[in-house]
Amino acid sequence: MVGSIRMRSVIAGILALAALVFLILEAARLVDVDFLVYLGAADALMSGQDLYNNFNVGGLPFTYPPFAGAVFIPFDLFPPTAAFAIWTAVSIAALAGIAWLTAMRLPALVGKELTTKTWELALFIFAIGAFSETVIKNIELGQVNLVLVLLIMFDTVTKAHYRGFLTGMAAGFKIVPAIFIVFMLVNRRWGDFGRALLGFLTALAIGSFFGIGQVWQFFSVELWDTTRVGAADRLSNVSMYGALTRWIPGSDPVVLWAVLAATVAAAGLAIAGFWWNHSRLVAAVVVGITGLLVSPVSWVHHWVWFIPAACAAIALAIRAFRSSDRLVGVCLSIAAAAMVLPELGELRYAGGRLAQDSTLGESVVGSGYSLCGLIALAAFALALRLPRRDADSSFEIPDQADKADSNRAVTSSTDPMPST
Repeated sequence: MVGSIRMRSVIAGILALAALVFLILEAARLVDVDFLVYLGAADALMSGQDLYNNFNVGGLPFTYPPFAGAVFIPFDLFPPTAAFAIWTAVSIAALAGIAWLTAMRLPALVGKELTTKTWELALFIFAIGAFSETVIKNIELGQVNLVLVLLIMFDTVTKAHYRGFLTGMAAGFKIVPAIFIVFMLVNRRWGDFGRALLGFLTALAIGSFFGIGQVWQFFSVELWDTTRVGAADRLSNVSMYGALTRWIPGSDPVVLWAVLAATVAAAGLAIAGFWWNHSRLVAAVVVGITGLLVSPVSWVHHWVWFIPAACAAIALAIRAFRSSDRLVGVCLSIAAAAMVLPELGELRYAGGRLAQDSTLGESVVGSGYSLCGLIALAAFALALRLPRRDADSSFEIPDQADKADSNRAVTSSTDPMPST
């Protein structure tokens, strides 16, 4: 028994080390233009240039609020290669943080104590996540999504006293995280909403330091011009809108998308609301996936939420099978496989890099992420039929006062767990 535990620890360590080396080698290929755009924006802010008129790096414009450029001012003090190396280290650390926050909550979702230690689970999640397409793209491009997801997860699933503030800052960097602020309103979490609003206003204030006119221009003009970020029918845009533009070439399906987006947004926020008092991890991943689905543009590197979502689905599937609810267990297993498939299989490159010619094959493959996201939402909704007390009461780091209750809930698979 001791030998098998040690072997598991060794395997977890070896896999995590291999994943770390893999990510470092991926980052060592080149300093990608996406990261150079952030550095260019930081330099433009410092020199008083306009971010949104006649500014581009390698042909790419700056498509974020001024706050996003301000964040990268410290990195602009270094040569691009050194700055990219530092940001790569930050991104890898963020992936480790996501893995740790996820691993901490999986035993409670399973409904029993696990022989696998939290740090071992975190290493396995880190290792598997490192080979996913979304993480690879974040590392290659020097993108920010690993850091943003870590901030939102920490803000959502822990008992941080300033809960909401980091989410507001994330929304001030990229707009899509603002769906978490909407969720706070829907869930009547007024304190969290107030702190999130404060975080968002702080981001605006920092951006305004370099010229309030640019902040106004972004939110009044640039935010609504989705063509600035690239053609919606590009294969890399795996949102529902991107999928629709490929399925219906030659037309703009904005009305159909708006109806579908409103429906999915309402359903996703409702599902997350039901989960909030039972697993904030599940609630967070449901909101995260919902935001990616309804956004007009969701590049592959945005879909970091699939990593904790797949882990949560597997844990709930184990719980369902232990509760003899095979239907829920099978559906959650399918959802977990669906989220892992496009990530590890790199569906967009099946059979070689697909030509963007609106062929049926491209339309099918390009719909993979959105379809899998919808499957995940449906599976998490179905998982609500698990006995209400048969859910995750340890969704937060417990206070001393409630540790005993949380531990009893985690260690018992038959005793009902009180709703919280």
